[in-house]
Amino acid sequence: MKLFEIKRFDNTCRLTVFGIKITLNKKFDKTAVDKKLKNFVKYGLTIKKRSPRLIVSLTSFPERIPYLCYTIYSLLNQSLLPDEVVLWLAEEQFPNKENDLPERLLNLKENGLKIKWYKDIKSYKKLIPSLIEYPQDIIVTADDDIFYTKDWLKRLYDAYLKNPEYIHCHRVRRICFDSENKILPYEDWSPQTEPNLSALNFFTGNGGILYPPKSLYKDIFREELFAKLCPTADDIWFWTMAVLAGRKINIVQDCIFKPLSTDLEKESENSDALVLYKINITQNDVQLKNVFEHYPQLYEILQNARTSQDTIC
Repeated sequence: MKLFEIKRFDNTCRLTVFGIKITLNKKFDKTAVDKKLKNFVKYGLTIKKRSPRLIVSLTSFPERIPYLCYTIYSLLNQSLLPDEVVLWLAEEQFPNKENDLPERLLNLKENGLKIKWYKDIKSYKKLIPSLIEYPQDIIVTADDDIFYTKDWLKRLYDAYLKNPEYIHCHRVRRICFDSENKILPYEDWSPQTEPNLSALNFFTGNGGILYPPKSLYKDIFREELFAKLCPTADDIWFWTMAVLAGRKINIVQDCIFKPLSTDLEKESENSDALVLYKINITQNDVQLKNVFEHYPQLYEILQNARTSQDTIC
């Protein structure tokens, strides 16, 4: 085994150090993508529809709108074309609806983008309204500040075709425990990049997550509950609903662990955006505590997962 090795792919490179594989991405090149956007004439949805359909779903808010077109472009320019790409926006935040959106974003409707409206349930809009609108279909969530590489969706869908009963994702932290069997703080959970299957895999939304039809617990739509337990951490709620439904979470082959961020400000070490991101990370432990107290069976499920051997998919 080589101690150090780099393999380069389309917009990514795979770094191997002492047998540990980590996927790294180049820095987002705004200028280069701007040129592609001007000449983007491809219809970004599949012509031959699937059953169940493959729906890519995301949300955004006013501060992110100026550079949302980069994310949408990447979702409509996949090697595996989805059946739909749906952007959910809050009516309260855009009172004039599409008249409040920039032309370069609206132009992407010609490439297949659908813009739909829902009440303001914050980041939960990336999934909740799509679950209501497309109850029989596969839903893949994406974040609005990521530029997704061309085979991002294909890796997720290939994993689904192989194991349609699991939830599939690119980016995972493994839930870890201390010597007294207490769950460690979120920051101490270990990143995972190799394909494996476990309820202990806590998916993070910016990598993208594929939810098969009917794969989440019955409480998924309880807005008053998720607003109370984890108001700023939709990943925690969605993961909880997956685990309570008996679903295991699979890391896809050749996962993209560090996706390209289109938020160039957040990439700066001293930016306000990065400071806010770090504050949100510290709130995760409080909101995790909330869901474990409300659903005490979660802890037993995770303990059982610790004693079982993870499956390599």
